[in-house]
Amino acid sequence: MKVKKVGVSLLASAFVLATPFTAFAALTYKGNYSFNYNSNRTAYVTKVISTDGGDFKICPSTLVTKSYDLYEYDPDNADDYIGSAWLSTGDCYTFKNLGNYEPGSNPPEVYVKTSTYQAYGSSVKVYD
Repeated sequence: MKVKKVGVSLLASAFVLATPFTAFAALTYKGNYSFNYNSNRTAYVTKVISTDGGDFKICPSTLVTKSYDLYEYDPDNADDYIGSAWLSTGDCYTFKNLGNYEPGSNPPEVYVKTSTYQAYGSSVKVYD
């Protein structure tokens, strides 16, 4: 009986420990995207990035704290605002469930925007 309790405890512990790692493992590195000034959006933006519609993580290379906004790109209508995060050096942020922004049956295409001049020459690592 004691062996069963130990076995069940070990199995439960393994499941609990594996859950956060499997959630993180689902994100794949997509690349390092530079910010360029876009006069139409009066801000610094990355190029448009294809996603799988799940979680989307950004890790900017910045030396100052600033806000990063994520938008769903829509060539025919106004772009949809997804959310924002204030990030400092070494910080990352994960936007959850981009599938809510899918245009029809296609996964959303997104871009990262920041409006401060300090974005010049900086970039953001993206995980999808």
